[in-house]
Amino acid sequence: VMVEAATSTHAEILRSAARIFAQVGYRAATMQGIASAAGFTPPTLYAHFGSKQGIFEGLGDALTAELYAVLGRELPKGLTLAQFLELRIRDVLELAERQRDVFVMVIVRPYDLPDLDPVRDDHALLQRHWESIFEERRDELSDRTATEAALLLEGVLYASVKLWLRSGEDRIAHRTPRLVDMILHGLGSSR
Repeated sequence: VMVEAATSTHAEILRSAARIFAQVGYRAATMQGIASAAGFTPPTLYAHFGSKQGIFEGLGDALTAELYAVLGRELPKGLTLAQFLELRIRDVLELAERQRDVFVMVIVRPYDLPDLDPVRDDHALLQRHWESIFEERRDELSDRTATEAALLLEGVLYASVKLWLRSGEDRIAHRTPRLVDMILHGLGSSR
């Protein structure tokens, strides 16, 4: 029961911090403001995370863990590239919906964030994930390399999520077929 309470407190602090960071920015956020939003006192936040930077890193770790769980989900065998991308991109966009405040913080307000540990390079790992998918389905890529296709996919996803966050709409996952079509066929696509 004590572990569940600590885990619940930890999760509530992270949710509240993400909301505050998304609303006012990392630099303007205070431990007092986060504590108030979470329904705790500042000493509770310090006990769990040590500092505002610790909370930020906790958010990054939580998002990374959830992203890798999404990317590691087994998909059916024998899918075409379009089918595979449709399922995988929908998973990523549903993650964005669940973690909207964290995505606002990272995509809309990146200039306001502190530096992260330089050893940690989640972006490179993510790019390698997409490259491996394209490499396995090389025969469906036409004249693009796996690296080009991975970078194109990342760019389309990033731009689409950024536009969605600015739009104020609740959902983005329903746009998956359009995004897959754009990735595979370019901007001239009519879908």
